[in-house]
Amino acid sequence: MGLDKFDFAIIALYLAGITLFGLRFRKRQRSLRDYFLADRSIPWWAIALSIVAAETSTLTIISIPGLAYDTNFTFLQVVLGYLAGRVIISFVLLPHYFRGDLYTAYELIERRFGRNLR
Repeated sequence: MGLDKFDFAIIALYLAGITLFGLRFRKRQRSLRDYFLADRSIPWWAIALSIVAAETSTLTIISIPGLAYDTNFTFLQVVLGYLAGRVIISFVLLPHYFRGDLYTAYELIERRFGRNLR
């Protein structure tokens, strides 16, 4: 069971699409700050979707439904953890991002606990 021509076409289209997307928007970035913070022009909903996309892996999408079914949906309690995590991020990290104090979450960890922990 291998990939057929249609699968390779989808992969090629995806790779071409993300390359063209990057080429289209590369001129807007003048500095590292622009790269990480997008000149603070991203709306809150896009930031929220970015956080969800970063914490959700392919493994999550594939395995969680089966695990939830197998364990009578008790594993779906992880959603409560996601919600708590997002609330914490909203109050701890996002204000620093919008003030321009941080480029990445690792900078906050470094400031609070030292470079070795980062």
